[in-house]
Formats: sequence, C-alpha cells, structure tokens
Amino acid sequence: MREQILKLLRGAEEVSGQALSEQLGISRAAVAKHVKILRGEGYDISAAPHRGYRFISAPDVLSAAEIACYLSEPQAGWQIHYFAELNSTTTLLRNRAEQGAPHGTVIIAEQQTEARGRLNRGWYAPPDSGLWMSYLLRPPFSPQLAQTITLTSACAVALALERLGFRCGIKWPNDILSPTGLKLCGIKSDICADMDSVQWLITGIGLNINTSSFPQTLEKKAGSLYLLSGHKQARAPIAAAILDELYRLYQILLAQGFKPIREIWLQYAVSLGQEVRISDINEEYTAQALDLDENGYLLVERNGQMQTIISGDILTPDP
Repeated sequence: MREQILKLLRGAEEVSGQALSEQLGISRAAVAKHVKILRGEGYDISAAPHRGYRFISAPDVLSAAEIACYLSEPQAGWQIHYFAELNSTTTLLRNRAEQGAPHGTVIIAEQQTEARGRLNRGWYAPPDSGLWMSYLLRPPFSPQLAQTITLTSACAVALALERLGFRCGIKWPNDILSPTGLKLCGIKSDICADMDSVQWLITGIGLNINTSSFPQTLEKKAGSLYLLSGHKQARAPIAAAILDELYRLYQILLAQGFKPIREIWLQYAVSLGQEVRISDINEEYTAQALDLDENGYLLVERNGQMQTIISGDILTPDP
C-alpha cells in the first residue's frame, strides 16, 4: 500500500487525503497512518489543510516501496524484501528457497556482515553505500542453460549502468569493470538442480555505488560509481534499472536461448583478444583470450592449442 501511496504522491504536485482514500480503497485514517510510517522512514511529505499531501524528498534507501517507484517493468513480479543488516543476502535467500520461496523473490540488505564473492572471496560491503542483492529464479530450463544466468546478470548490470550514464565492461565471466579496469560489481550464482531440471537458482549481485574509499589492499583493484562520477548516486533507481534489465533479458533467454545474450555480452567484453592470466581449480597459466562460446564458456589459445575454460577466473592483466 505504501508503494502505491508513494507513486501517487510522486505523480502529482499535491494529492488530497480524500483522493488517496478513494483511489486506494482505504479510509483517510489509514492513508494518514501510512504517510506517518513513510515519514518515519525518512520521506519528507508535507500536508496542508484543504490542499493535501505533497511529496518533497526521499531518503537513500533500498526498500521495496522506494525501488517500486522506479520500476518500468511492474509485470515482472519481483517480490522485494529489505533488511537493515544480514550476514548474507544469498544465505537467507537459499534458506527461503528451500522452504518454497517463489520465483522472483529478491533480498536486499543495507549491510552484509559476511559478504562473499566468487570463489568464496571476501567482499568489502560497508553499510548504506552499495547494492547488496540476491534474487531467486525457478527457471523452466535445463541445468546446462541455467549456468548462463550469471552472464545474463552481468549483461543486465552493464546495460542498466549504461542507461544511467556509466559505460562499463565485463570481464569473464561476470565482473563489471570501470573504464580504467577497477572492479565495480561482482556476481555469483548458486543452483539446486538434478540431471534434467532446475529446482532453484540464486544470483547475488554486489555493486559499489557510493563507496568513497577502499582499504589499502583494494584501492588499486576496486572502484565505485561515486568515484567515477564525483558525486553520490541515488541507489533505488539503480536497483530498479538492474531489475528491469534482468526481467527483460530473462524473457529473451526463455524465448530465444543464450545466443542473443551472448551477443550483448560480447559488446561489453574486455580482455578478449588479449593475453591474460587464468586461474582454474588446478593451476594458473597464461593464454590468449579469444571468444565466448554458445554455452558461455571462455575460448582461449594456450601453447598453440584451443582450450575451453568452463570455470575459472581471469586474473591479469585487467584493462
């Protein structure tokens, strides 16, 4: 209900309590109660006798109500759950998935105390600064296609950021890099599947938005939208843009398979055509990164031989 109130207030200069009551099918007292709660959450909403309510400003929060105001794909059916602090959005969502949480469930936290990236690496996630989000899909396709979701998510983030004025690159398989090669976003997916079907698939996204500084060990590796632009960014529009692109690309993946997603990925790809250092389960080695195959695997040339890299990480050099 508060999402609807915010949308109505943002869509007009002033709205009377009576008009809100009639449009929402609730009492004026209920409208006043919801407005009071919104004010308590940091929204600046004025009220004048015989004139009504007026939306003035919003806090920089990632609540469901705030993100919903910016979604252009309301039919996507995202069910957003917002928390001030969690140990991990993915851990909570994995537990909920096992308990039957529906397709489209999204968990967002202002702070993660045990944030992890790919390969179980730690992730610097200071409070109130980034987008720490995990989303749940129950896709009707094979585990072989499900593994392309992480690359699809990378494309969604890159497209959303470009829509907002940030042209970034994707380093295989799914790191989002600034134009100078600093890591802005990491993505990882967990899957529960049998040989023929996927029970659930969870993707976690960590995007550095308003982080103004990093620990010394990360300052030459990590970046943020704040450091790129020189000013703070409203986070809810960014979250909404990513969810919009995720929904759109997921529909393409369902209807057409990975091929059109691969074409988008290649538009943002960095490191292809370069000599890179690759780390896999067994070793680190240098190879020439050549292409992305139809399954999302990296094709490289090593010692004159073509190889397909199913899992691993490009270490250096970053562009």
